[in-house]
Formats: sequence, C-alpha cells, structure tokens
Amino acid sequence: MEGYNFNGPLDADGLILEVSSGTFAFKNKIKANNIKLLWDKLSIFISETLRGQKGVLLPNLGNFRIGPVVGESKKKIRPAFSLLEGRYGGVSQERPKYTVGGKAPIIQPNYGLLATGAAIHRGACQRLIAELLQRLGVHILSGRSVKVEFPTLGRLVTNRAGRIEFVFDGLLAEFFEREHYAVIREMAYAPEDYDVNKGLQAVTLEDPPLIKSP
Repeated sequence: MEGYNFNGPLDADGLILEVSSGTFAFKNKIKANNIKLLWDKLSIFISETLRGQKGVLLPNLGNFRIGPVVGESKKKIRPAFSLLEGRYGGVSQERPKYTVGGKAPIIQPNYGLLATGAAIHRGACQRLIAELLQRLGVHILSGRSVKVEFPTLGRLVTNRAGRIEFVFDGLLAEFFEREHYAVIREMAYAPEDYDVNKGLQAVTLEDPPLIKSP
C-alpha cells in the first residue's frame, strides 16, 4: 500500500492500512495482507448470505436486509443497507427508492468461518472486524468522504449529494432480478421488524492479551 493518498476519500486500502498499523495488529504480528484477506472474506460472506435470503448485522456500522419490494405484485426481492440509527442519527443517508418488506432473518458474521478462511485465530478475527467497522464509522461520523469497496458485494460511498450510500455490485443486482422471495410472504413494512440495533451499536475495543496460535 505504498504511495497511499491519505488526503483523498477513505477506501478499503486506507482502512486496512489503519488497522494493520494499530496496536492490536502490531502486538499480534498480524500483517496488512491478512487483514485484506479477512475483509474480502467478510464481504463475500455478506454477499452469499444475502443470496440465501438472510440479512447481516455489522456491529458498529449498520445492517444489510433482504426481502420483497413492498407494493410489487411480482414479488421482486432487493437488498438494502442502512447505518445504525442510534449511532449515525446525524449522518445523511441516501435511502433506496423502494421499501424492503418481509421478515427475513438478520444474522451476525460467522467469525469461526471467517477466521478459518483468513487463516487467523477466531478471537483475532472478531477483534479485527470490530476495529475495521469502528474505524470506518469514525470516518463517516467525522464527515470524511468514503469510497470503500466490499468485493462481490458493492461499495459504500459518499455520493455527489454528500450522503452515505451503499451501491450494490452489478452482478449481485442481476442475481436478484432473477430471484423470487422464498422466505416468508410479503407483509406490511413495520420498523420494529428490524429492531436489530439494541445492544449492538458499539463494540468496546479494549486490547485483549496477546493471542497465541493454537
């Protein structure tokens, strides 16, 4: 990541560089390449989970939902992303033009699976994901422009209007054009159906003891 532009919008490389330069990664000798692999695995996990018609909660950041478009007779399904309302209440977000209904389950990242895929300790995996998402959130709250790629999923950007927006990957969008909602029938949208923010808006990032390889 030599030659990285620290004055431009925050991208995935800059985010990974921050975390790899932090105290936890340094103490545990975790390299930027390992963190990049973990970020890629997390993005792929979210993409595959949405394809399976389940949402994903990202602690410290927001949640991805999936469900039928309310009011569409053909049961079109679409993904949607939103920042955690309590933590990012003052941040301007670009809302999708459609409303996602249904009651598809929302799950947290599978840290065991991600740790295996990234070849790191499970405890380190959970700690690094929390730090990645928290640092990303800090930049969003500070007003810095972001353009963060999530491989196979899309990108989180500050759009021309200055709002935070998640732009889903074109291939993923095409997949949902062909899919039908298969989890639960369409129902009237109610905000309380997606009350996944309680107790999950922040993760304390106190440095744990050094993690020893099993």
